[in-house]
Amino acid sequence: MAAFGGDADNVTVAGQSAGAFSIAALLAAPAAAGTFHRAILQSGNAGRIAKADTGTAIAADLLAALGLSKVDDLLQVPVEQILKAQNTVVDTDMGRRSLPGGRARGIVLDGRVLPRDPLRPGCERCS
Repeated sequence: MAAFGGDADNVTVAGQSAGAFSIAALLAAPAAAGTFHRAILQSGNAGRIAKADTGTAIAADLLAALGLSKVDDLLQVPVEQILKAQNTVVDTDMGRRSLPGGRARGIVLDGRVLPRDPLRPGCERCS
């Protein structure tokens, strides 16, 4: 931040819509601890987080739709092809994908990168 004239001890991150979902996840991600000091979430929240099994199923379906067997194989696929295929493995209806168990692109509570739900008590960064 200092290289750009900013104050590294006073960093604010902000996100709108899907960006707000991402910022909400950062609030509970241990790897992000200490990298920012304030957060602004606009028109998005941490309420729609997929469970690990849902995220795994979507990923497996995406690999199958692309004819791949390993996640690393995605590195060889043109981004346009991935974008087209991802719409076949998630719910396209906004109402369905927002329901519990809905299939949407987004945050996955995997127990490692995101070890806990950002809306549950215990978020040291959320006070």
